[in-house]
Amino acid sequence: MVPFYEDVDYPFFERVLQARPDVMHFNARGAFFLDLATAGKWVNSTHMEVLMGYSDRRYGLPLHLNHSMFVAPWFTAHMQRKDRSFKAARRKKRVAGDARITKYLTKFGSKWGAEIDTLYAPMIWEGMYWVGLRISLSQWNILVLDPNPQLKTMEKVEELVEPVASILSYIAKKMYIKTQNNTRPVYIVRVQERTQTGGFRGVFELAQRNNERVR
Repeated sequence: MVPFYEDVDYPFFERVLQARPDVMHFNARGAFFLDLATAGKWVNSTHMEVLMGYSDRRYGLPLHLNHSMFVAPWFTAHMQRKDRSFKAARRKKRVAGDARITKYLTKFGSKWGAEIDTLYAPMIWEGMYWVGLRISLSQWNILVLDPNPQLKTMEKVEELVEPVASILSYIAKKMYIKTQNNTRPVYIVRVQERTQTGGFRGVFELAQRNNERVR
């Protein structure tokens, strides 16, 4: 769907969808898929949901064998929305132990801290653009692949990722996950080299850098 090299069949795919952009594919029109395939085209959370679902079906097993998994876009968005109530709460474990998040991280055969160590997630910043996150439990850090590193200082990056880092720390405590590092705050690292990749492709790049088999 989103090749890493030029696909000789893509021109045909593009012509078919352009000829009938209103034809429905399940609950998405042909134009929806053209948006996904167009370089530099803005994609919303629905686009990202489709891409991550597709990726999980195609690459989920090899990632799982390496104790990793993709997570849906709502995962980081949910923690972003809970940030204010989390900071204001006295009993933070109650907020961080949100049933939707903990249920998602304790699915049979895919429990974080047991079968799963590393989470690969897209995250949207300020409603403007997507970045890729690699959340490692054993390393107790979040690696950020930012397609526009010149736009944000490291301090701003830490501020934007902080809701995920803080809430996941309390979720780990709630789930009684113990590592040699989780007594300290989650460490946030931004990939330094210049890249034009973020969001969905950023998640893939992060997976490849961690030697995941996603090709």
